Amino acid sequence: MPVTGTYTISVVTMNGIDKGKLILLEEQDGFVGTLENDAGISMITNCIIEGNHITFEVQNKAITGHENALVTGFVEGDTFRGLVKLPVGLLQMKGFRK
Repeated sequence: MPVTGTYTISVVTMNGIDKGKLILLEEQDGFVGTLENDAGISMITNCIIEGNHITFEVQNKAITGHENALVTGFVEGDTFRGLVKLPVGLLQMKGFRK
């Protein structure tokens, strides 16, 4: 099953749960996407998908200002599980494909 799609996500932060939407698309020259939450919409960069594993970078607006976050994870069925690496530490991300 492809990893692309639209996911409803939640990230466990120091201030509670940050909810949003992750969109992953495959285009002719690679993978693109966006991460949307209460702070706005951020473009995903450096997206690599191998099988059901995914890695991408996103400029983090909600947790620590405007720092880049590295997201690594995997998809099983319609469930995404991953870690968000920030300068302050690792946060858990979970999502469900719509």
